[in-house]
Formats: sequence, structure tokens, C-alpha cells
Amino acid sequence: MGILGLVSFALWVIELAVLGRVVGSWLGADPDKPFMKALHTVTEPLFQLVRPLARRIPGPIDWTPAIVILGLSLLSRVIH
Repeated sequence: MGILGLVSFALWVIELAVLGRVVGSWLGADPDKPFMKALHTVTEPLFQLVRPLARRIPGPIDWTPAIVILGLSLLSRVIH
């Protein structure tokens, strides 16, 4: 596995972490559990980057995870 393969794998893992955090939030998972804390630690830096943009979208839905996944997907396509 070359460096691009490693980066692609890392992007995939981060996408899974974002999805895990979203699903955990929907299901009411305890945010103090180690697994949820780990997901928060991995995803929060990206969420902080995107939140100012997501707040500009009107409505009650937090679009931050969707924007992060879109960005990761685009980045993954660029490196392929």
C-alpha cells in the first residue's frame, strides 16, 4: 500500500467515525462512553472547521456532518 492508499484509508476511517458519531447521536448514545469520546476526538477538529459554514444554512438541521463527509469524499476522489 502506497502513501495514497494510506491517505485514502485514513479518509475512509474518518468518514466512518463521522457516521458513527451521527448514528450514536440519533440513538442517544452516552457521550461519556469511551467509544463515543473517541469518535468525538477524531471528528471534532473537522466539525469545528465546518461549523461556521454550516451555521449559514437556515433551518433546524445541523449540516456539519454532511458537509464534512462531502469534503472527505471529494478529497478522496481527488487523490485517486
